[in-house]
Amino acid sequence: MREEAISYIKDRYNEELARFTHFEEKCGRLVALLTVTIAALGGLVGFKKDNIFSPCTELDWVVLVVCLLSFFILSCAWGHSLLALKVGDCPVAAKSRDNAEYLVSASQEDSIKQIFECYVNTTSELSEVINTKAKNLEHAYNELSIGAWLVAIFSILLIGKEIFS
Repeated sequence: MREEAISYIKDRYNEELARFTHFEEKCGRLVALLTVTIAALGGLVGFKKDNIFSPCTELDWVVLVVCLLSFFILSCAWGHSLLALKVGDCPVAAKSRDNAEYLVSASQEDSIKQIFECYVNTTSELSEVINTKAKNLEHAYNELSIGAWLVAIFSILLIGKEIFS
């Protein structure tokens, strides 16, 4: 096995590590955005609570249902964002003393094989962790878009109620 192969697999490992960092940063920003959005929606609902939580007409019931659905969907997006951000095991290349001693004592060919195996296995594990994060992040983005539509509909209904009453 040549050192070019080690260099190649090391580059793939570094790419996966950069991808992991990228997902972590996205998750953090999304959690912050959703927290602010839910808080803002809560403030709006708190300000108009008498209007929203005492439905009399069909339109009032629609406003209440859309409001509750908005909170539910945004809360689900927040939860999926937290799942994606969840601190778990971030696989890293072997760094134990035993591994280092083996690399020093083994023949050059065996050392290269060991290094190759360490990078390949760790890259595979890291890819699985990233794919799990990506799945939760995708759910969060889908729920965020649904929630945004519901908040827009809720706002339009609320404004319409104010204008026409």
